[in-house]
Amino acid sequence: MFRYSFLFAAFATTAFVTEALIIHPVSGASEGKTDAVRSSLTGTYKCAKCHGQLNVLELPGKKIQFGLSSEWIGKTPQDTDGGQCSAVIPIKNGVASYTIENKRFTLTMRFQPTKCLVTYSGEGFSGPKVNPQGTYIKVSSKRPAEHDIEPWDCPD
Repeated sequence: MFRYSFLFAAFATTAFVTEALIIHPVSGASEGKTDAVRSSLTGTYKCAKCHGQLNVLELPGKKIQFGLSSEWIGKTPQDTDGGQCSAVIPIKNGVASYTIENKRFTLTMRFQPTKCLVTYSGEGFSGPKVNPQGTYIKVSSKRPAEHDIEPWDCPD
């Protein structure tokens, strides 16, 4: 009886693993194959480190519409500063970059299934201490409100 139970357990474990592999294929499949499950980039992402929020709407034609806000919190309310930016930009292989027209800074967003890594180079996102760089965790897959992603260039 023990031997039969052991074999059954091994079979059940093998069946579970096989099923898991079929339902959730491993990323980086061989060339020409795509993942069976693809998550949308649309949603809201939050970053605790930079007090930031990234709202994203995935658009047809390999583009995203985003709105990014970040704050620097000082020791007093008078020391608080923030910045925001939004635009429609192309995305390729999960990476989207935005450079403000006057070339003051570049934002690069690298999307992963449950987060987005934002890098920031240059200066001028807002005040000198505001830096939107960080790991933004996806907290919602709902479509952001229009006012959170309405395209407009960052202030000069």
